[in-house]
Amino acid sequence: VTETVVEPYLNLAIKRVEVIVSNDLIQAVGKLNMANYDVFESKDVNGKKIYTTFTEIGYIEFGSKFKAVMLPGEICQELIVGGSSVDMGVTGEPFTHSLVCDTFGQGTMCFGLMNDAIGYVVPDNDYTMGDPANHYHELISLGKGVSTSLMLGLSALHAEITYA
Repeated sequence: VTETVVEPYLNLAIKRVEVIVSNDLIQAVGKLNMANYDVFESKDVNGKKIYTTFTEIGYIEFGSKFKAVMLPGEICQELIVGGSSVDMGVTGEPFTHSLVCDTFGQGTMCFGLMNDAIGYVVPDNDYTMGDPANHYHELISLGKGVSTSLMLGLSALHAEITYA
């Protein structure tokens, strides 16, 4: 890697995000306090019982040369730069939320497992528990909806950031 001079500027922003825990296995693990996060009982907009947890996302910028998002799990790369699983996942539908490169621009890096370890983050349209041979990472994911929560959180964080 070629050495790059970076002006002495640091921009750092962190945001708390609530995510739904829809994976039954992870709900049990969380309720038994066998995970590094708490699982809370809540209600959705229709009054149905759901389980959620809180995590953190972030953005970091060094000078004008380097920018990255900080996400709390092992992120499927397509959520950062696009690709086949967000274009057309197992559901046959596209992922409908902005990706990291759409929100923060091309060249934005991703630091995974930052401030938290919530398992794999799979695009909602590619999430399935019915194909463990090809979709093993769903077993240790909080569930469907996590990627939407994180991408919406990043969009909100982007709107709150003051750029130099």
